Amino acid sequence: LLSLKVKFTRPIIQGTLIHVAMVQEGRKYKLEVSDEQSRCQIIRVEFGVIYDRLQPRADMVRTEVCVDRKLIHCDALEERVPLRNSQSIFQSLAPNLSKFIPHGQIATLLACTDIVGMRCPGLHSVFAQLELDYTVSGNQLVDQLEYSTSHTDPRLDRITMTVANAGVSGTIEAFFRPPPAAQDDITDVMMSVPKSAFSSQRALVVGASRGLGELIAKVLAAGGAELLLTYALGKHDAERVADNIASKFSRPEICHYDVLGDSFDNTMRTYLASATHIYYLASPVIAKGTPDRFDDKLFQVFKNFYLDGMTNLVSAAIAQRPNGLPLSLFLPSSVFLEENVRGFAEYIAAKKEAESYAKNLADSHGFLSITAPRLPRMLTDQTSSMRGIEENDNQSVIVSILLDSYGKADNST
Repeated sequence: LLSLKVKFTRPIIQGTLIHVAMVQEGRKYKLEVSDEQSRCQIIRVEFGVIYDRLQPRADMVRTEVCVDRKLIHCDALEERVPLRNSQSIFQSLAPNLSKFIPHGQIATLLACTDIVGMRCPGLHSVFAQLELDYTVSGNQLVDQLEYSTSHTDPRLDRITMTVANAGVSGTIEAFFRPPPAAQDDITDVMMSVPKSAFSSQRALVVGASRGLGELIAKVLAAGGAELLLTYALGKHDAERVADNIASKFSRPEICHYDVLGDSFDNTMRTYLASATHIYYLASPVIAKGTPDRFDDKLFQVFKNFYLDGMTNLVSAAIAQRPNGLPLSLFLPSSVFLEENVRGFAEYIAAKKEAESYAKNLADSHGFLSITAPRLPRMLTDQTSSMRGIEENDNQSVIVSILLDSYGKADNST
């Protein structure tokens, strides 16, 4: 490598089909990586003949702890990371890279990810941009990579760092990512919920492993409801929620359920036959679309979750249960639907379609009732990266809505 420039313009969700387009001019290459919606990454690379002076250390076992830094602590930061020589791993995971690129240069690239992901920003980080020049370097480090802060921008939580050793000099740009949004502990929740407010409920909470689904599960448990909690990917989180509830109340059942599938395990099938309430919180990552251009593929992603997934579940519940047994569906949306927030046209359209169809279902089945509140802005994993937005207190909003919608008159706590 003579030079490398990489810019990450959009995240790529795991499992997404990507497209790579390449343009070559001599030994210079430009690659653009795109998903179905837009360009996500730009790579510019130049190859040539150069002497690799770097000397990665022998295979090392990592002993460092991932640092959880704050931007305000990064001014004048200056540290070094080792270059790790893991030729067997290089050759196994990336045989072509290992064959054509010197191991010292590979180790330097990995050291850059070590800096961002482990040290600065560390635990909560986003790698944004990398520029490396392998032809110019005044630093004599041969088995380490030195990095130092060159600029911080508190408005954007952005940091720029310079990197250098005997074989390279360059810059890294990264962002401090908000940590995952934590919901209230069951001990706090039970203080604001009457003990038997939801004791008549046999509730299914879909998407209860994090966010508002987690909080709703805790509020219902504090009010005496019987619960089945589902998760799609976050089994560990679902168990954490169930354990937290179990510290004060009966431990709820948990089961895996993917709303994009069309099958139910025996636990779900049995529960649907007698459930009194379904709380539907399933959602994909809420990606912002391109303003002034409606993206039908992005709309379809939202529609698959909010409309198709909900319809399949409610239809299965109707088919499983005795005729006339009442069923309540809690289908929350966002105040975004009323404010028509720019860039979220696809999300808004899918949510409105789901609301409309749910109401039609209720009109067709007298035993089915729908509650579809449009929630104010609250802090969740979905909204934690939105800067400049005032969030409401999650617990007070959810407790108020659930008590108004389903709570019993008993106010004892």
